[in-house]
Amino acid sequence: MLWARTMSKSFRLVDELVGSGKEQTPTPTPSKEKREPCHKLLASDEAVWETDVQGEGTPLITHVTPMDGGEWVSVAVKIGKERKHFRLLTEQYAALRPVVGVVPPEMLEALETAEKLCDAIRKGAELLGYGAVSKRRLTQKLTARGFDCDTAEAAVSYLCERGLLPEEDDAVRFAEQGVRKLWGPRRIRDDLFARGFPSEAISIAMDHLEDVDFVENCGRVIVKKYGGIPKDRGEIKKMIAALMRLGYTSDQIREAMR
Repeated sequence: MLWARTMSKSFRLVDELVGSGKEQTPTPTPSKEKREPCHKLLASDEAVWETDVQGEGTPLITHVTPMDGGEWVSVAVKIGKERKHFRLLTEQYAALRPVVGVVPPEMLEALETAEKLCDAIRKGAELLGYGAVSKRRLTQKLTARGFDCDTAEAAVSYLCERGLLPEEDDAVRFAEQGVRKLWGPRRIRDDLFARGFPSEAISIAMDHLEDVDFVENCGRVIVKKYGGIPKDRGEIKKMIAALMRLGYTSDQIREAMR
């Protein structure tokens, strides 16, 4: 995307746009035609604004307003009697640089696309507030809420680049939770995969557990749930099946039963 290529320049506009924190109107693009400056049109009667520039119904940017201390930007567009406010990230505004005046069709389309991405990013950040998820799972959550796949993936990439989706750290955290639940290694690995973590993050998480004594944990399950090794052969088979469902290997179970 166009705005993504200028991320590094994004916050240079904060002082320029926000200033004292009040709404400001950008300087319009100079025109070869002789007409009143846009800031005068804004101050004049609305009917003049609609008809004096390329006819009534022409999309026009009336003003740009910083929001939340410059974190977001609202671009007000008037199309005939309809008014619409496009909410953009400051980075998006930095790349698109919409100015007061007539809105070309390609700019109007870019504003609509940018607003969708901005909404997806905001929703993604909100979902992360409920708990850590993988990139794949967050993308699925966004598409389930009506965002198209490309927009959802772009929003997730944005959040990931800003350190809000540390998959390796989150995978380790979930793996440690599995250990506290007395799960075996296979159950922990399957759980990480089901949560959508990539193979690299899963490998790092499992390496982090290399000092865990799963045989001892398996023995703790046997004592906690069964009070020891059952006497009945049928009950032993049921216990072994249950331990395997918890993710322990046959070798770990055999060693724990000794």
